[in-house]
Amino acid sequence: MLWKLVTFVGMVAVVFIVVRLLSARKETNYEKLSRKKELPNPYHAVSIRYRMNACEAAKQLTDKRFLSNEAPKLPLPECAASTCHCRYAHYEDRRDGEERRAPFKGENSTGSERRAASRDRRRS
Repeated sequence: MLWKLVTFVGMVAVVFIVVRLLSARKETNYEKLSRKKELPNPYHAVSIRYRMNACEAAKQLTDKRFLSNEAPKLPLPECAASTCHCRYAHYEDRRDGEERRAPFKGENSTGSERRAASRDRRRS
């Protein structure tokens, strides 16, 4: 009688484990990447690099950076070369390093005092 009880409890445990494994929610790719801490950079950019005998379509895109998911596919649709030798150059960011903001937090673009220190504009 005891062995029947042990067998029954064992079978219930196996069924429970199998059901639990089958009903487990599958991880998405994003969750897998975030767990591994290898998230793709959302600002990763590319530009098109070409050789000397490139088509006009590639030459028109010189020094233009695209977010990687918005970059045109190679070979370009307008490419007239029999074999395309264009490649992507990769960058961490689409910006080219030129900072548009003022270098110091308390100043605006002209370098004058903070606007908050001036007279209150709401008072008449």
